[in-house]
Amino acid sequence: ILIENGKIKQVGTDLHQQGVEVFDAENMLIFPGIIDPHVQLEIKYGRFPMTDDFDTGTIAAAAGGVTTIIDFADQPKGVPVHQDLVHRRSLADGRVNVDYSLHMSITDLSVGAIDDIEGVISSGIPSFKLYMAYSRRDRMINEGQMDHVMEEVAKYNGIVGIHGENDNFVEYQIARLQKEGKTGVEYFTQARPAVGEVMAVQSAILLAEKNNCTLYVHHVSCAGTMEAIKAGRKRGVKIYAETCPAYLCLTEEEYLKPHGELFILNPALRSKEDNEALWQAIVNGDIDTVGTDHCSYTKAQKQENKNNFDGIPAGLPGIELLLPSMYTLAVHQRKLPLPKLMQLMTANPARIFGISSQKGLITPGKDGDIVIFNPRKKWKVNPENLKMNVDFTPFDGWEMQGAVEATYLRGMKIFAQGEFIGPRNQGKFVFGTPSGYHR
Repeated sequence: ILIENGKIKQVGTDLHQQGVEVFDAENMLIFPGIIDPHVQLEIKYGRFPMTDDFDTGTIAAAAGGVTTIIDFADQPKGVPVHQDLVHRRSLADGRVNVDYSLHMSITDLSVGAIDDIEGVISSGIPSFKLYMAYSRRDRMINEGQMDHVMEEVAKYNGIVGIHGENDNFVEYQIARLQKEGKTGVEYFTQARPAVGEVMAVQSAILLAEKNNCTLYVHHVSCAGTMEAIKAGRKRGVKIYAETCPAYLCLTEEEYLKPHGELFILNPALRSKEDNEALWQAIVNGDIDTVGTDHCSYTKAQKQENKNNFDGIPAGLPGIELLLPSMYTLAVHQRKLPLPKLMQLMTANPARIFGISSQKGLITPGKDGDIVIFNPRKKWKVNPENLKMNVDFTPFDGWEMQGAVEATYLRGMKIFAQGEFIGPRNQGKFVFGTPSGYHR
């Protein structure tokens, strides 16, 4: 693979170029740079700031072979969408170590959000995020507002993504459990059961169908949601589905163990049967992407309210372990064909979010984003040895099969021999364009 001026120039078996650095990747696997379509860096929800900022989080990304992240601009109440987008870009530009894009989260339609949609799309961000939960965090929008957003986004062939949990249902369950004194982590899944997710996703599918809008379902966690998505697709609704590594291999049993508070995330972990249903959806091609929903918290933050599930910051760190965990779980353990895994982690997210002119494949003309991966290396996850700014991960003590040897961003070697080797802060914003629905 010959990379020149940051772009892939040639791919072949007999390349001769004088005066260029050569990396001999014999006995290694070569992947396009991994795209994590669901990352949250430098964010504070309530009292708990996340520990990874754009700098540390993207160093961790590079260590895991992730060369493009898609983060979020979460509109605060009362702040115009275009203003928040400028602010979020200003935080990331000049501080990221891999390339990035954003989803625009709309939370407040009263400050001209509908009128801003066309401008957001024309500025290179074709996807929007709507929270169907979190009324107490001032982030939720209701179904009527969702209908209005979808109507407008559909005019420009954009995408509406959702956090699918029914807020009325979840909030009532939480209040009911609290009244009964059932606030321990072991009651967490009773507050946020799978049915609350399925209810919300069903509503979103109906509204996407009404508006002929492309729907992207973030972090699918259960069989019921997958069934709703497949039924919608059969009717012709344009739906993409994303899941996360945690929902493929961890279950609600974690909440019954010591330190179950570390595994609090929304939606909650589900059953073994749900794990299996999601794996079947991957094998069948019903799931389109895998993202981490990277949320970095410390043990101390997670344990401050460990006897009150509603006071524990929700989310798990994972950006650095996306590729090793998925290679281990999918290819090594389940014998998923490697091209199928790469489709989920490179070509699909690049196509869906309109950045495939630059990202997602190793072909001439694309950015020189390359991961050199050693499939034979075995190693145990120890948070002390990771670049993520955390002191735990959901995979602590797990043996991984395969490790990233080197990561190239647009031809620049940024990670090798277990260390980020720079140059620092050379990540760029990747301009996305609406790509139309195709799967």
